[in-house]
Amino acid sequence: ETWYKRIWYGLNFIVKIPLPVAADMTSSILTYSLLEGIDLMQSVTPFFGEPYSYEYKRNTDRIGDTNAKEEALSMIKESKVTEEIPVALEEAITR
Repeated sequence: ETWYKRIWYGLNFIVKIPLPVAADMTSSILTYSLLEGIDLMQSVTPFFGEPYSYEYKRNTDRIGDTNAKEEALSMIKESKVTEEIPVALEEAITR
């Protein structure tokens, strides 16, 4: 697979679809690239550098603050309270 083949495929695709659809799609690609970055343009043209690998990468946006989690875990492990079962905040307030 070469860049020329990718570009040729994309151009052939664009010219075969109806003009309003092609214009809307081109506009959406440009708008997306301006707002979200050049990842999309990197994947279809050689002009913006090599795209990131398609290999699996762990989704890190759900990991959270790892330092805070490690601190909380160490505090829990160091805690001498082991027999009390935590109660819901609403129950603790009504006591």
